[in-house]
Amino acid sequence: LALPKLFGPRVEILAQPKSCQSRTMREDFVKVRYVGRTQDGAPIDVRYKERALVFQLGDAFYLPGFSDALTGVCTGATYRLSWDGAPALSAEEQAILPPGTPIVYDVELVRVEYDGFRDKMSVPGDESVFAPGKLTLTSEPESRFYPNSNQAEPPGPTFLEFFDLAL
Repeated sequence: LALPKLFGPRVEILAQPKSCQSRTMREDFVKVRYVGRTQDGAPIDVRYKERALVFQLGDAFYLPGFSDALTGVCTGATYRLSWDGAPALSAEEQAILPPGTPIVYDVELVRVEYDGFRDKMSVPGDESVFAPGKLTLTSEPESRFYPNSNQAEPPGPTFLEFFDLAL
């Protein structure tokens, strides 16, 4: 099923849950896994294939339209985002992805992080979950991983602990 292309990438739904339990909203922090490749299959960004990335929908991603394509869609689904041509990026990034190259990103939208995530991640010096700033094609992935990301889902505070409601 392909959604109409209004701007940015074409969006195709590759897999989706039986029912949509939640939809993303602009400025949500989302957890994704993805693989970026050229249209002929050559890998260009596989940093978050196995280990998930948490980032804020908006202007944090290096490809125009990436965040917009993931706004208002169901979590738990996998999407294919296709651009007819890569945008002009920094000189360093253009060595990896020349402008105008047709590209495809398969993105698993794992979930929206809980309310209050922004407050927890903005503790000075705490980069264990999310590194602030714009994500680039050459960003170091390690600073954006959960410290124990070899597990399927990192342990975290319970709902009560997070909101300081633990008895």
